Amino acid sequence: MFRPDFKEGVELIKDGSVTIPLPEDDAPAVALMMTISHGRNKDIPQNISAELLYKLTLFADKYELNDTVSLFVGLWTGRLCCWGYDLDLSTKDTIYRWLTISYIFSDAQTFDRATRAAVRNGLFQPMSNAYYSGYNFLPELQDQSISLL
Repeated sequence: MFRPDFKEGVELIKDGSVTIPLPEDDAPAVALMMTISHGRNKDIPQNISAELLYKLTLFADKYELNDTVSLFVGLWTGRLCCWGYDLDLSTKDTIYRWLTISYIFSDAQTFDRATRAAVRNGLFQPMSNAYYSGYNFLPELQDQSISLL
């Protein structure tokens, strides 16, 4: 993108800087990603909100930067849901957000908690047992399989 055969590269050579609009991306999430990726460790917050974590997750996944932030995501997820905090699974939106975060960063424990909350809150509906023959998704659902609504 910054090579001379791209518009941004031409502008960078000509003006010494270039502005690249990212209208679909969350500005605080982008700023946090840049702080992490540029190794400015003293500026990385020890705690972030679940909302910012979700937006950072979407940004990291979109631009394939998961490895760049995975260490910090593990730290923040631990602080938000395991170290004295109760994981907020009170609404459909928060459940889907935690499902997204935990799936993208392969956090099996949080994914399990969010999935169980989704089932308890009716975000999944039973499917034909023939479809998931022999697969016991959750022990407490003995004879049911599920699909995301």
